[in-house]
Amino acid sequence: GVERLLAACRKAGMTIAHSRSHRYGANVMDELVGTKDEGYELYPSCRARPGEIVVDKWTFGAFASTPLEAELRARGVERILLCGVLTNVCVFATASQAVDRFFRVCVIEDASAAFQRDWHDMAIKLISEPQRKRGHQAQVGLYFGEISTVAEVEKALSSIPPK
Repeated sequence: GVERLLAACRKAGMTIAHSRSHRYGANVMDELVGTKDEGYELYPSCRARPGEIVVDKWTFGAFASTPLEAELRARGVERILLCGVLTNVCVFATASQAVDRFFRVCVIEDASAAFQRDWHDMAIKLISEPQRKRGHQAQVGLYFGEISTVAEVEKALSSIPPK
């Protein structure tokens, strides 16, 4: 899913940003990213191209320990399509941090993964479902972001002339 998403976004001329995790130097399970994982390095088929943003993060979210916000603001980005591993850790933390910085977030569900499917599903629910109870000042709470699929993004971007 990530390769297709990158291809569609690149074809549409969108700003692409990548984050590399240096947290504990952990390797990610091969079934989530493919074979021959190189630790924190971006997976070979998903590596950044010249001109794309790459940040090295030390926190779960990609905003707290990097210049990502400044890089995106400098390019006029207001909305983010977000994908990656782990949905329930880094993707969720990045989505939360992005919303706190007033970016609109859309997580691409089938271009994200977790070690267990129920963890992935719970993170998606926490990002996309509104609060059910009335909270602060008797208002129904909002969600962090939207959820979409690679196919839906490809369809939406197909109307944009290639750059």
